[in-house]
Amino acid sequence: MEMKGIKEFLDRYKTTLLKSDSIREDISLTIREITGVALKNSDFKIERNEIVLLVSPIKKNQIFLYKSQILSSLKNTSVHTIVDIH
Repeated sequence: MEMKGIKEFLDRYKTTLLKSDSIREDISLTIREITGVALKNSDFKIERNEIVLLVSPIKKNQIFLYKSQILSSLKNTSVHTIVDIH
């Protein structure tokens, strides 16, 4: 009986991780399509429905030029709501 509980917990954790990877992939793809800047998973994090960029100032500026287009595209296509980019 105890093994079933662990299995269910791990299955929930697995689906959460897969969903998170999917969201990050959608964000990275959208930014690349609009700006031409390719981001790795380690180049940004998602906190409180905001994208926090961990890249050089040059890449940040290039992304900020298209900030409104990126946010509107993510709003239309993504399940996860992103409200801002920092």
